[in-house]
Amino acid sequence: MSSICGIIDFESEGLSFGRLAAMGRAMALRGKEQSGAYINRGVGIEHNRMILSGTAADRQPYTIERDGRAYTIAFDGEIYNREEISKRLGLSEAVCSARAVLEYYASCGIEAIGALSGAFAFVIYDEYKREVILARDRLGSKPLYYMADGRRLIFASAIKGLLAYGSDCFEVSRDAMIELYTSDIGTLGGADVYRDIDELPAGCFGVYSRLGFQISSYQRGEISALGESREGAFKVLPTLSEHLLETTLCESLFSFDYPCFDEYMGGYIETIKKNREMKSILIEDDTFICPPRYAYERADRLGMFSGVMVRSVEPSQKCRPKRSDLRAIEKKLSKRVGELLDNKGGLYSVVGTAFPARVAEESDICRRIRAYGMMIQTEYWLERYRVVPI
Repeated sequence: MSSICGIIDFESEGLSFGRLAAMGRAMALRGKEQSGAYINRGVGIEHNRMILSGTAADRQPYTIERDGRAYTIAFDGEIYNREEISKRLGLSEAVCSARAVLEYYASCGIEAIGALSGAFAFVIYDEYKREVILARDRLGSKPLYYMADGRRLIFASAIKGLLAYGSDCFEVSRDAMIELYTSDIGTLGGADVYRDIDELPAGCFGVYSRLGFQISSYQRGEISALGESREGAFKVLPTLSEHLLETTLCESLFSFDYPCFDEYMGGYIETIKKNREMKSILIEDDTFICPPRYAYERADRLGMFSGVMVRSVEPSQKCRPKRSDLRAIEKKLSKRVGELLDNKGGLYSVVGTAFPARVAEESDICRRIRAYGMMIQTEYWLERYRVVPI
C-alpha cells in the first residue's frame, strides 16, 4: 500500500521540495515505513510506502535507463499478471510490480498499460519524451486525483495531498455537497464538490506534456469483480461506538475522499483492527450490492489507516443488519448533528436547518445514517482545511 503525488511544471527551473514533501506528509497513512522523492527539470514525484512484500531495496520513485533513455515510476498497488509480464520481458519472476510495469513501458510504450491486470495507480516520467503518464486500474480500486491549470499538473493519491499543495483556498459547491449526502453510494466522490480538483477515471491514463493534459481510455472487454475465494474471509456487521464516531470520521475521512460514510463503517474498521497483525485480510462486504468500485476503494482507504492490505469480496449470501442495530447508530449520529447545528459552526453555514429536517423524513434508514455521518464529516473537514463553500 502506497501513496504517490507530484508537481509537474516543465517551465520551472526548480520545484519546491517543501511543497512536495508537505503533500507526501498529508498522505503518510498510506505508507509510513518508507518514502522517497525524485526531482528533475520541473518534475517532482514523491512516494510513501508500507512494506507488505518485497524488501527495503524496492524504494521508489524507481528509475531505469534503456538505450540511453531514462524512465521513472512511482506505483501504488499490485499487478496480478506480473509474473506473465516478467517472463515476457526476460525478468526475474521476483521483481516487484513497479519495476515490471516500468520495464514493460520502456519496451512497449503506452500500449503496455492496456495489458496490465491488477489494482493500481501510478505515474511514469518519460524523460526522453518529456511526458508524464498517470494511469489507474479498470475498477478504480486505487485513487488518483489531479489539478491541471494549463501551466502545471498536480496529482496525489488523496484529495488531502492536493490541499496540502499550498493554495490559499479551495472553492467547493454547497449544492454538490448536499447532493453527495443524498446520492447513492459510489455515484459521487470527493472530487465532485471541488471546483479545481478532478479524479482520473477508472480504466484511463493521462499524458501530460508541454501540449497539455490528454486523457484516454484503455478499457478492454467487460469489467468484472475479482474472482477471489471467500475462504477465510471475515464478515462485517454494522457497529458504531462513540470512539469510532469521534475518531474515524475525523481522522480517516477528511476532504471527502472515498469511501463515503455508510452503516457498515464501524464494523468494517473494527474487523480490520482486530486482524491487522495478519497484514493482509479478506472481508465479505455487503456493499457489493452497490457498484463494486465503491467496495474496492472503501477497502483500500480503510485498510491503510491500520497498515493492512484489505481485499473485499462479494458475500456468499445477502445479510442485512437488524433494524434495531441501525436505529442505535442513527440515534448517535442524529444527536451529534443536532449538537453541531446548535453551535452554528461550519456545518450550519453549509446546510442550515432545512436539510437535516429533510433527512429525518427520508424513509430509508440507511440513507439517513449515511447523510448524518457525512454531515458530521463536513464539520471536521471545514475546521481543518482552507475551503470556501460557494
